Amino acid sequence: MRPKPPPLAHALLRATLPRELRDTILGDVEEKFYRIARTPLEYGDARRWYWKQAIRSLNPALRIALRQPTRRHTALIRHTVYGDMMRDTLHDIRYAIRTFMKNPAFTVVTILTLALGIGANTAIFSVVDGILLKPLPYPEPNQLVSVWADYTRRADGPLREWLSFANFHDLRQETDVFSDIGVYQGFGPTLTGKGEAQQIAAAQFSVGMFSDVLGVEPLIGRSFLQEEGEPGAQRVTLVSHGFWTRVLGADPSVLGTSLMLDEDPHVIVGVMPAGFRPPFVKNADVWRPMQRNISQSLQNRGFAVMRGMGRMAPGVTLETARARATAIGSRLEEQYPESNLGVGYALFPLRDDLVAQTRTGLWVLLAAVGFVLLIACV
Repeated sequence: MRPKPPPLAHALLRATLPRELRDTILGDVEEKFYRIARTPLEYGDARRWYWKQAIRSLNPALRIALRQPTRRHTALIRHTVYGDMMRDTLHDIRYAIRTFMKNPAFTVVTILTLALGIGANTAIFSVVDGILLKPLPYPEPNQLVSVWADYTRRADGPLREWLSFANFHDLRQETDVFSDIGVYQGFGPTLTGKGEAQQIAAAQFSVGMFSDVLGVEPLIGRSFLQEEGEPGAQRVTLVSHGFWTRVLGADPSVLGTSLMLDEDPHVIVGVMPAGFRPPFVKNADVWRPMQRNISQSLQNRGFAVMRGMGRMAPGVTLETARARATAIGSRLEEQYPESNLGVGYALFPLRDDLVAQTRTGLWVLLAAVGFVLLIACV
């Protein structure tokens, strides 16, 4: 049970303090009183201190200031309370330092234990924040969705299956629901002509993936043109900022030069911004447009080797996009029963899809290190 301040001194303070400052100053004085009266032996000191504050309030000069409070007078009154609080805080700090100096082994163990707990929590929270909490580094990230083929109605197949180019092309026509949809594939070409031959990570995707779906433009140069996705068009490529710096020497005149990928020249048309990593094939250093003959690809709906990603149109909800995708899937089932029977579309928020396999593990790990910090504090 908390000790009570002297009733008469409390009444005296209430009577002498102006209405504008009464609650604030009384709250500060009483909080200081409770800190002083931590034990029965200290209760007498706390009572004397409380009476001292009440008597101070009767000082004629201070009473005039209280009746007509100004900014200067308010600061004077608060200084009376907070000055004592600061002195007590410094006293507590000095006492703690003396205690630690008397027990150096305990002090070292305590500091190391807390450092371990705080450091582990900071490190894990940084990971959780970067992966689960921070929004994706693209414009309007909530509009981004991953696009899969849904095979759950075909002999209990997977919910997330790769797409065929033909099924992707049909879904891409729904321009009132999707701003754009793209598909991509990873590949590992051999780079020659830049020192020793080496295999690098790369990806190819449908035109518009960076500029229209992700909403990211090159730092230098341009994105792919629509005609560069046509069969037989000149091979072009975008390179990462790291590749441009590391391999190409950050040459500003690199645009228009060629890279030999699998002994096939690719003209460099742009350099992506520093730190840019798309949510697919994240270690890729070069990207090229996917060149496909649409009329031929539409004939082979069962050839599913691509993964999809899309941006919903402004104002369209995920539920609306899913409903439209389901309707398209049903229509394709009727038109192409040989390849599309039991096949639909599955749409997921891109962030949720990217962390689906790590979300639970990261939260469990964060809880575990939080428990370690709790033990360290105890």
